[in-house]
Amino acid sequence: YVTTPDTTSAQTIANSALKQKLIACANILSPMISVYEWNGVIEARSETPVILKTTAACTHALKCLIREIHPDEEPCIAA
Repeated sequence: YVTTPDTTSAQTIANSALKQKLIACANILSPMISVYEWNGVIEARSETPVILKTTAACTHALKCLIREIHPDEEPCIAA
């Protein structure tokens, strides 16, 4: 599970992971509003969540790929 700032970013991550055979499938969900604290300030922004379906063996490589291409400084990645 990873959140992205928009559908384009979500598709870029999904396509890259598929091309590298790190996932079997990606589900790009509808935009949502995320509320969080960043640098001491409460923020709210629209995000597009993605569910990336993979195996335990590919999890580390997938996390590295996401961190490499994700536009956020600290992406939300949950496995």
